[in-house]
Amino acid sequence: MTQQAQLKLEQQFSAFKASVSGEQWSDEPFLFKNVEELETTNVALAFRLMQRVKNLNPSDANQEKLADLRNRALQKRPELATSSLALIHS
Repeated sequence: MTQQAQLKLEQQFSAFKASVSGEQWSDEPFLFKNVEELETTNVALAFRLMQRVKNLNPSDANQEKLADLRNRALQKRPELATSSLALIHS
């Protein structure tokens, strides 16, 4: 990922985090719902947020969803391939 692209994604992620309460930030179903809403418009941010969901609950289903979003993000935005996004396999 170019440094500029990475910075933009992290800014979007930080903005999302700042827009929700602490309780919402720890609410896996709430975050998962947001992932599903974002995946059609911003798959990279959906992937980044799904990382948070997986950290809260590392279930097989969440790991599969994360892998799916990773693949879709890489297809849509190949510049992400040099980031940690490309290195995450689970």
